[in-house]
Amino acid sequence: MRSKTGVIIFVAVLFLLFANRSAFACKGSQVLLEDNFSTLDPAWGEKSANLSVSSGKLIVQPEVNSSYVLLNQGNIFEDIDACVKLTQVKSDDPTYSAGLIFWAKDTSDYYYFLVTSDGWYSVKRWVNQRSLAPVDWRKSPAIKNGLGQTNHLRVVTKGNKATVYVNDTELITFSGQPPQGGSFVGMIAFSPEKATNKNVWEFSELKVTKPEPGPVTQPEVTPQPGPVTQPEVTQPDANKGGEVLQADNFTTLDPGWGEAGPNLSAANGKLTLQADVNAGFVALNQANRFEDIDAGINVSMAKSEDQSWGGGLVFWATDYDNYYALLVSGDGQFSIRRYVNARSMAPVDWRESSALKEGIGQVNYLRVVTKGNQVTVYINGSEVVTFNSQPPQGGGFIGVKGSSAEKSQIIWEFSELKVTKPSSSDFPG
Repeated sequence: MRSKTGVIIFVAVLFLLFANRSAFACKGSQVLLEDNFSTLDPAWGEKSANLSVSSGKLIVQPEVNSSYVLLNQGNIFEDIDACVKLTQVKSDDPTYSAGLIFWAKDTSDYYYFLVTSDGWYSVKRWVNQRSLAPVDWRKSPAIKNGLGQTNHLRVVTKGNKATVYVNDTELITFSGQPPQGGSFVGMIAFSPEKATNKNVWEFSELKVTKPEPGPVTQPEVTPQPGPVTQPEVTQPDANKGGEVLQADNFTTLDPGWGEAGPNLSAANGKLTLQADVNAGFVALNQANRFEDIDAGINVSMAKSEDQSWGGGLVFWATDYDNYYALLVSGDGQFSIRRYVNARSMAPVDWRESSALKEGIGQVNYLRVVTKGNQVTVYINGSEVVTFNSQPPQGGGFIGVKGSSAEKSQIIWEFSELKVTKPSSSDFPG
């Protein structure tokens, strides 16, 4: 009787183990890469004090106040369904993270999906020696908290879309810039800044498969980049550039803009910005950083008691305190403002333009073309000014800005954002 019970229990445990493994595994049927870490594959690098394998686990121990990046350079992939198990074994600070690298061109340009052992996740991009945040830190109940807890990470990429999962729970989908010609996968881990000991992370059961056919879907997704049409607006100066770098029709709020709140939302093809009274509000899309661009967007002052305030397109942005903005008002004026450490300057001060449509509800199409340190600005198809200034090294973000009046709130609406590479005809010479 005891033996029979033991067999039944053993079978039940096996069933649960395999059922759990199947539930969290990558869904693709064609396996492109698999590593059970029984030994250290040379594609990961050589064994060291920071890297080893034991009992089917890849053990990573970054130095204190440092990160450790692993790229498997034995394989290059296009679209993937990749997954790995992650466990934080030892740490003096659970707020530090580790995770799965994807869309990696090399160790200077890659995306990485991170989780912490206290329940947070993020998607970062490392490029030009800077960390960008396509998806900034967010809390998720899907993450298992605490040392020794194993979380199953999964990333599915299709075209320029990536969807991330934790423990088979879909978290978010975002748009990015996958490298042309395919990319590497890998892993990354961090140790705390002021810790006595290194963090110890264990990775296991890495698998990369070919994603199953069908779109990546998630409620917060924006459509694939491409021309967007809106019956009420014509765009005589639509971007002349060829390659589309970013596009957003604002059916929903892409996570690159941050989270929705009282000042920012998106629905029905419009990004709605409502700055607090007597204040400005800036939204930067931190998913992508650009060098030269041809960027265009529709802007409308939808509601206001004072039409002399401005809203418009942000470019050459390093952060929220350092950026340029092409602003237009409801009473027919435009300006180029530059903010340096939150101080406002005026490369092009406020001036009237007959190209602007005046009044509440009027839609103006703004276009900014940058090449080197030169900027050319268009409004509704008319070139209004060219000026020279100081673009940030390593490229800049794009975004939008809106201001509210001293005694009342103003509502700004933006639509049909598109960023392309500029064509040679956009500048003389």
